[in-house]
Amino acid sequence: MEDLFNMLSSSARIDKSRRKKRRPTARDVAGNHRRAATAARASRRRDDEDDGGDAARSDGGGSDGDAARSDPSDDNESRPTPGRKRPRKDHPASKLAKIRREEVASFRRRVGIRLSADNRSEPDGSVPDPITSFDGIAAPSWWRDTAGGPASSSFGRCRDAVLRNIEGGAWREPTPVQMQVVPALLGRRDVMACAPTGSGKSGAFVIPAILLARADEGTYYGGAG
Repeated sequence: MEDLFNMLSSSARIDKSRRKKRRPTARDVAGNHRRAATAARASRRRDDEDDGGDAARSDGGGSDGDAARSDPSDDNESRPTPGRKRPRKDHPASKLAKIRREEVASFRRRVGIRLSADNRSEPDGSVPDPITSFDGIAAPSWWRDTAGGPASSSFGRCRDAVLRNIEGGAWREPTPVQMQVVPALLGRRDVMACAPTGSGKSGAFVIPAILLARADEGTYYGGAG
């Protein structure tokens, strides 16, 4: 029994050694390279054919649309001629006045200026527009020098002195109460203002009082309003 086992084992080892893989020869390696190169060339040809077909379809399908979009006559119509300006649209005076009123009302809302109900019901333009800077203080329309000329001497000199003192006091811009009260008092209107403490009410009344003090009685009461 032992001899039979040994004989079978030795025959199995012999068969296994015979079934060992054969090493590839140089001819096998060269054949593998040729087959890989042939497959690569075939793949490139297929890719080139696919790209050519896509390009042909793109050129053929969009030629009419591209020609229509690139029509020079359309471009000339859509592009403005160099040096030619568009005609300016002139708005009627009533519309310009309405736009001005809306801008002033928007400014008042933005800075917190509220007019009384009586002022809001007055005709447009009767309530002076608020100033946005102290440089906006201008001579009222009624102010005329005693000689009848414009207010370029007495009011102008006083205004320049007031502005220098305002600048020296580091007042950069008027407060909301000053924006509305100063032009209203210069317009010889009665003013009653309500504003928090420290909001500049004193300056709103003192600045126009100094300027109006330069007008004599005949100028203040006799000037056309």
